Amino acid sequence: MGTLEIPWGPERSGLRIQIWTDQIEYRWGQDVWFHLAIENCSEQPILVRSTSSFQNGTGRSPLYSLNFVRVRNQWQGSRHTWDLYPVPSSMYKMLELTKLPPGDVLEEKSLLNSGLWSQDGATSHVFPLPVGDCVLQAEYTIDPEEPIFQVKKSVIDQIPATLWTGITFSNKWSVRVVRKG
Repeated sequence: MGTLEIPWGPERSGLRIQIWTDQIEYRWGQDVWFHLAIENCSEQPILVRSTSSFQNGTGRSPLYSLNFVRVRNQWQGSRHTWDLYPVPSSMYKMLELTKLPPGDVLEEKSLLNSGLWSQDGATSHVFPLPVGDCVLQAEYTIDPEEPIFQVKKSVIDQIPATLWTGITFSNKWSVRVVRKG
């Protein structure tokens, strides 16, 4: 984003994340490129959930590394909050982990309103950001008790890095959505 300093979310157990969009003002229904950065702040390599191989360079796959993106909207005195989840797919059952050395940053991007996200985690309707001021915040979670981690435990144990576990949140990122015209 040029010279704009993007804040990070709080560090948790050696990991922090940040989000941003390619613009801060959009027309309603316009594509919103959503960016995610995951940084290893620890002194040891860690394993993080990632989406990179699913994206094939297009950036059009859901960010399966995120649990959800919370959207808070205010317009004409009315306030609304909802969560956007990656649309479930057979790919989500596959586990993608990236070994992140100390100080390294993994960056991913996706179209937030391309139909790849859903409000309830079960439908794949296009969901543009609503008109008004919106604040976005993402949750990143790895639960080692999740079935996919249990199935892949023997593989994970062979990688010379620690699986990062827990919940952490990104920075808050503000955008304005205006009516077409």
